[in-house]
Amino acid sequence: MLQFMVWFASAVGGVEIICICFVWLLLYKTQQSSSENTQGYLQVASEFRKFTYDELKKATGTFREEIGRGGSGVVYKGVLSNRRVAAIKRLNESNHGEAEFLAELSTIRRRGLVKWVREKMNGNGENELWLEEIIDPVMKGKCDLRKMEILVQVALECLEEDKDARPTMRQVIERLLPH
Repeated sequence: MLQFMVWFASAVGGVEIICICFVWLLLYKTQQSSSENTQGYLQVASEFRKFTYDELKKATGTFREEIGRGGSGVVYKGVLSNRRVAAIKRLNESNHGEAEFLAELSTIRRRGLVKWVREKMNGNGENELWLEEIIDPVMKGKCDLRKMEILVQVALECLEEDKDARPTMRQVIERLLPH
């Protein structure tokens, strides 16, 4: 009977060890996969080449000339190996700072798009010309240009830098409802 109990306890212990190893392996693979996916996402989302610390240190002259400062880090002037001048942000925290940096990139892109639309709008005297330049080709001929003009104008007003210059939701609704 004692021999059976020892054998049974050994078998249960062996199964426990196998289960623990399996769970550990599963967690390790999940964490590694998540890390690889995040890195791939960040690289694709930023659409920029990642530089080594030594490359950035060389480009900025050991982070000498500060040109700006933000919540996630300090921005330095740098000259890349192809002689292009660049703003190089040295992040405070690797993951947290990188997420904030990507959000800033999104804001910069949005501002660029808003600037482009405003330039098209102000550059052409006739409404239809600038609207046709900014409307998706799939939409051309399928939308009311007068309504589209109002939508674009309201959208631009909502994206004003100064929050006091932005329309209230009531004003937005009042502008859009009649159309």
